[in-house]
Amino acid sequence: MGPQRAADGAERQAVSAERQAVSAERQAVSAERQAVSAERQAVSAERQAVSAERQAVSAERQAVSAERQAVSAERQAVSAERQAVSAERQAVSAERRQAVSLRRPSAAAITARSRSAVVPLTNRKPAVSAAASSK
Repeated sequence: MGPQRAADGAERQAVSAERQAVSAERQAVSAERQAVSAERQAVSAERQAVSAERQAVSAERQAVSAERQAVSAERQAVSAERQAVSAERQAVSAERRQAVSLRRPSAAAITARSRSAVVPLTNRKPAVSAAASSK
């Protein structure tokens, strides 16, 4: 029975070694799966980081665009205000010109005044005779 026992022992050792090999292979497969899962998680985290960065860039661009629009609106408001001031100055200038023209006599009025101011020489009395008559 010695050789049988030895054969049984060897067979048991072979079965045990095979079981250990199968267990080691399962552990290796499990470790490989964990490595693949970790790699997928790393890729996913990287994609999320890239997405967050893109969103941040987009938000920054929107902020810059909003700021540019605000500056443009402010410039338009300043331009409108300048135009209003210019229109007001033009109106004041037109009012002043009209007031000056109303105070100025027309050409016909000037001619009429100058005609009435001219006294014919025949109607004038000499200054000497006026002085003599007052004595």
